[in-house]
Formats: sequence, C-alpha cells, structure tokens
Amino acid sequence: RFQAETGATACDGVCPPGQFAMTGASECLPCNPGFFTDAPEQPFCQMCPAGRYQGQPRQTDCVECPAGRARESAQPSEECAACGRGFFMNHTGHDEECFRCGIGTFAKETGLSECTPCGDNQVTSFEGSIWEVDCVCAEGHYNRSGVCVTCPAGSDCSGVGRVVPGQAARMYVSKNGDGWEIFDCRSDACIVSRDLTRQCADAHIQASFMCSDC
Repeated sequence: RFQAETGATACDGVCPPGQFAMTGASECLPCNPGFFTDAPEQPFCQMCPAGRYQGQPRQTDCVECPAGRARESAQPSEECAACGRGFFMNHTGHDEECFRCGIGTFAKETGLSECTPCGDNQVTSFEGSIWEVDCVCAEGHYNRSGVCVTCPAGSDCSGVGRVVPGQAARMYVSKNGDGWEIFDCRSDACIVSRDLTRQCADAHIQASFMCSDC
C-alpha cells in the first residue's frame, strides 16, 4: 500500500500486481524487467526463477525459456541465454545448463533445439562437437571417396575414422580401383601392418599376390 497525501492516518492506496510499494512510499513503482509480482499490495517484486525470464517492466509473471535457451540461476535476467555451440535444449523452461550434443551429432550454431546428426555410418569421437568435419566413419567402416562404406570381410576395421581397411592377421589387403580386395595368406610370410605398402614379412618379397622367400 501507499499514501500520496500528507497528514493521512492510513495508507489506502493499493498497488496492483506488477507494481510494489515499500514502507513509507508515496506511490507504487513498477517491477523492473527480470522481476514480477502476481498479487496486489506487495512490498517488493520477486525475481524470476531459474528457467524463466521477463523482458518487460510492470509484469505479473515470468515467461519460460524457449527451446534452444536455458537459465540456470535465479539472478535478475531479461532473457535466457542461448545454448552455445556443441550444446542444445529441446524443451522449454529449462533451469539447468544446456545438454551437450551426443556422439554422432554436432551443433555449429548457438541457440539450437537439437543437434545435427552425422551422415550414414558416421560418428564423432567425442560429445559436444561443433563441426561436421568431426564426423568420421564408424567402427567397421572406412572412407571411400567421401562415403563411409562397410569394410570388406577379412579386414580389420576396429576403431573409428578409418580411411582404408586394416589388415587382419594372416590376411592380405590389395587396392582394387576405388575399393579393396582381401586375400587369405597361406603362410607366415604375411605380416599384420597398417602400412599397406609393406605386405610381406622380413626376408620375403611380394610376387604378384604372394609373399615368397627372398
């Protein structure tokens, strides 16, 4: 309540919702942005709780943070903070930090409600990716002309991000056009190596598709 007249014996002015008057006030004052009152005769305004904001003065309620934004603390705020790159928020009124993009997704812009998925047979090696180039071929696949395809049977494609199929034990990997062929080694002359220029063990030499004694 307030009283604008001098010599009065009571405060008969009533502040409406959205305004307040402290003890001894001669008029009502509007709540500032980031604050509100939802009832009359209030001595102070309330701060918007976490997950909500208010950008206008003289308000009776706060607004939920939209998707793509969040507000963790109940500090005075006229807006909710946009999720940073590599993060997202897929629902409204969130009162904690934004979610980190999961494996296989990325977010290169701020304020997103969802992360962008990587292409077919692709993953990221960490959460919170911000670039599409972080998407690499998933385990069991390799990059053939920019497309992640299934590694041929008999190759070793453990791990992620392969650009060529690896050699499994006692197998021989040979380039064939833009693909690869796998041959079964029939002796210990073959080696296991990711260096596809060296297929034969020491003291052996490659002859056609065979490793022969030197």
